[in-house]
Amino acid sequence: MDDSIYYWDWLKHEDNLFTNRNNILLVAESMTFAAVATVQAADASTTHSVLLVIAGLFITLIWLLASWKHLLSTDPPLKKKLREADPRRKEFDIARNKWWSNHWLIGFILPLGLLIVWVLWLYTLTH
Repeated sequence: MDDSIYYWDWLKHEDNLFTNRNNILLVAESMTFAAVATVQAADASTTHSVLLVIAGLFITLIWLLASWKHLLSTDPPLKKKLREADPRRKEFDIARNKWWSNHWLIGFILPLGLLIVWVLWLYTLTH
């Protein structure tokens, strides 16, 4: 198998894993948000809401760590190998580097925003 095809298939596989993981974690975040809102709307004890918010914080931290680990272990070395195997790839990477990649937006910026929301929500529940 040609190296360029091999590395391209590998990159697509890694992107698919990253996307699927983000989808699962986003659904988990949404369900936790809904649970906290439901518990608060029912005027249940603050303890239940605090525990659910802590669960949301945990999910968000796992999301950030998984994204970080994935990108560090696959993205730079794999793209380097692909550029070496297929020099045409470099042109596309230069054009794409004008913006933040979706990996950064969805894998880090989104969960960081959610982390802030969870922390603020925890603060309002405890004060």
